[in-house]
Amino acid sequence: MLLYRLLLTIALLPIFTAFFLRAVRGRESWADFRERMGGGPAAPGPWVHAASVGEANSARGLVTALVAGGPVTLTCNTVNARDTVRGWGLDGLTPRLAPLDQRLCLFRFLRRAKPCLYVGVENEIWPNRFALLARRGIPRVLISARLSERSAERWSRWGVVVGPHLAGLSLVVPQDASSAERFADLGVAEASLADPMTLKASVSLASPPETALRAAWPYARELTCLAASTHAPEERIVLEAFTEARKERPELRLILAIRHPARGDEVAALLSKTPFRVARRSTGDAVTEETDILLADTLGEMALWYASASICWVGGSLSDRGGHTPYEPASFGCALLHGPDTSNFAEAYAALDTAGGALEVRNAAELGRALASLTPDAAAELARAAQIALTPVTPDRIAALAAELRALAQTSRTAPKG
Repeated sequence: MLLYRLLLTIALLPIFTAFFLRAVRGRESWADFRERMGGGPAAPGPWVHAASVGEANSARGLVTALVAGGPVTLTCNTVNARDTVRGWGLDGLTPRLAPLDQRLCLFRFLRRAKPCLYVGVENEIWPNRFALLARRGIPRVLISARLSERSAERWSRWGVVVGPHLAGLSLVVPQDASSAERFADLGVAEASLADPMTLKASVSLASPPETALRAAWPYARELTCLAASTHAPEERIVLEAFTEARKERPELRLILAIRHPARGDEVAALLSKTPFRVARRSTGDAVTEETDILLADTLGEMALWYASASICWVGGSLSDRGGHTPYEPASFGCALLHGPDTSNFAEAYAALDTAGGALEVRNAAELGRALASLTPDAAAELARAAQIALTPVTPDRIAALAAELRALAQTSRTAPKG
């Protein structure tokens, strides 16, 4: 821990400076800066941490069940995620930015929050955070916990630091059997490992109203393909594939939903070099009968795009990022395409492949051929297979997990004041 704290102290100055400059330049508010330094709002009760928008949305059902039993503080690493949580409008929920994993920041936050339980969503391992919570006798839990082979190898080098903290976890609900094995290898007690569950399998995006759907995208769903949550250089690959597919199916249209809207200008510049007619969502461009591609560079509108397309290529799978969720597009009846890198949802994609519920494409040429060959009937058949293969997490299991967490919170020692 001393080495970790020394390295973190050395890194603190550039981290502090980066967030300070974000506040100075107006990219974040001074209130945001105070929250990262440990100040700001907090409510005594369970502390739930979800890093970004995807993790926060996946935990929404669980958080809703926890709030029914009393106040909850939910922290996020990004402003977008925190603001998304604010939009839920849940009484008793206090959303805020997470404090840095630095002792003074954590001391400030813990004095305000006085948590009786800590719940981390997915792969959030923070040694200082865990150490201070353990010192106060506060149960620590990881839910829908994902540990890739690469992350496990990295953390194994810090075994002296993370091992005792992982061994002290009260409960770990892994995403899959592989993650369970890796957590056990890093020191999580067998008695603390629950049956696997991924919260992202419980996400149910509300279908958009028909009026909103038609206003956003007037084309027929059968003629539309979606590239969802793309990263660089995937946009280039998708555009090359779309160009080839259009030679056989000129009626096809594309919605390009990039993972990070901050890259909107970069991707718009790329699109400007193509012969396609492009509308950009963030600037309010009208989608007309002449539009070939919609650049969806906004947040919180994925339901619109899933509902607008019959075919969905899932991003992050051709850019060494482990792939993004297949559950959401499958729930909207999209035919699923993906690249070879699906480690974030390995078991889900394995189930899809076994059931014939998705197609793997390894490059632009294969993606182009798939887009050209998936007729409406073929896409519908692929979508049905995906929905059968992906079993959602039931509300009953979420309720049971919330009850188990509340029971853990009740056994927690009272956090010391000051």
